[in-house]
Amino acid sequence: MEKNDEIQYNTQKCKCNINLKELICLLSIPIIILFFLILGICICNNSQPKSILASQVTTNDPFVRGFSPINFYANTIKVGNDITHEEGSTDFILNSPGIYQISYQVLGDLESSAQSRFQFSVAIEQDGSFLDTTESTSPLLDKPNRMTLSNTLLVKVTNSSTIKLLGLSLENVKYTRATIYIVKISDEIE
Repeated sequence: MEKNDEIQYNTQKCKCNINLKELICLLSIPIIILFFLILGICICNNSQPKSILASQVTTNDPFVRGFSPINFYANTIKVGNDITHEEGSTDFILNSPGIYQISYQVLGDLESSAQSRFQFSVAIEQDGSFLDTTESTSPLLDKPNRMTLSNTLLVKVTNSSTIKLLGLSLENVKYTRATIYIVKISDEIE
């Protein structure tokens, strides 16, 4: 019996040392995972909620000449309250201070009875002021060619602001398949 007791004691002693190391190892892994999980949740909860608006032209407005705001008829994505737009309107209201990213795409098409060459531009107007750095201009096109113009820009808003997308041409151009995307990317303005 003495020998069996000694073997049993040594086995328990050996198991105890292994189990203690395994236990420390097994407990430290979940603690580390829990730490990074809590850190990730804290970082994600501190991120700003985004406001997004996507709108597009869905009807054929008449051909226009000169500076003409483009009507957008269908708001396809609407998230948050910082950006508002009444369907069928030209005005996009940026309701709160911050930095907004605006992207647009506009297809310009010449009236079929017009002369054979044309050129057009598209730009953003903010609070009645033309933002010349936002302008995209087509090359001189021969009829029946069409062209899509696009641009992405950042706009700073200190209180609230009204944005319009303008088409500009000396010829009668129809702005079809137009889409505008506005995303508030920051509440910070400094």
